Amino acid sequence: AVVTGEYQQIMKGYTTDNLDLLCMITREADSFTISSDAPYKTWDEFIQYAKDHPGQVRVGDQGIGSRVYLLVTKVEQYYGVQFNKISYTSSAPQREALLNGEVDCIVSSLGDFAPIIQSGDAIGILEFSEVRNPTYPDVPTAKEIGLPDEFISGSFIIIAGPKGLPEDVKTKLVDSFRQAATSQEFADWAATVGITPSWMEGDELLEYCNQLKENDFAALDVLKEQGLI
Repeated sequence: AVVTGEYQQIMKGYTTDNLDLLCMITREADSFTISSDAPYKTWDEFIQYAKDHPGQVRVGDQGIGSRVYLLVTKVEQYYGVQFNKISYTSSAPQREALLNGEVDCIVSSLGDFAPIIQSGDAIGILEFSEVRNPTYPDVPTAKEIGLPDEFISGSFIIIAGPKGLPEDVKTKLVDSFRQAATSQEFADWAATVGITPSWMEGDELLEYCNQLKENDFAALDVLKEQGLI
């Protein structure tokens, strides 16, 4: 929402240009998660099934124009497949839809789907990250299977303040968050909730956010031209 919210002006006048982005502390990658009794068990099998059954694989996203919807659209375009995309308001109704057979696949983070993964009702087949999730080490990543960097997708926590914070204040805040967010205690906690510690600051963080905005705004422009948003 930090990106799509700016584009769609969910909060009138909101823009990241009015913020000092201090640091990133976690990432929570998106994943494709399927029912454990699906006729496919791996990413390759899932994609092949979608190719063999165009328009029949029902994929639960989180609304037209959402981060998750954009990811599903990228997958369609990259592999030349067509899903039957069905939108839900959040991960809770997505989980219910997978359990009752309303959809064949749901897309959000593995942590969001932890209850049905841990119960054995669902399987994560791909996480759109660069490194494996320590809580779900058996789930392969987008980088492992050779997908372009633009497929890295998910939510993240960035610490920000109002534009124009004094330099000494920014330095103190970043140093304090760095000490906490790179500690073993923080890593141990993150593993219990299925998120990945990910430290980023300075020019690297600004470049990451600017690239994310550029990519997502371009995709949202296409949806706008199509009259979908």
